[in-house]
Amino acid sequence: MTKTACEHEDMRISCPAGSVISVTSGFFGRTTWRIYQQWYSLAWDLNCVSETAPGKIRGLCNGQNSCDVPTKTDYYGEPCWDTYKYVNVKYRCLCKYSETCL
Repeated sequence: MTKTACEHEDMRISCPAGSVISVTSGFFGRTTWRIYQQWYSLAWDLNCVSETAPGKIRGLCNGQNSCDVPTKTDYYGEPCWDTYKYVNVKYRCLCKYSETCL
């Protein structure tokens, strides 16, 4: 599953009952103008990547049934100035116990 949210928007990822989140990738920054392009500016840095985002998102969400993912620069650090950023999380839901998830 994949979920994306603009900077400063609420973002929650969740799994069905009996399963937990396993983040496969986490991203904060901007690498394309196509996501949330209504605010696009030619001044935006499209090589904007937070190096801390993958680890922070995994640490916050892995093993949880649901997780509120921060979408603010103050959580990840400033990867680039004057660029409207977004968060993108790819994750799977895994059975919490060895028996089949319901």
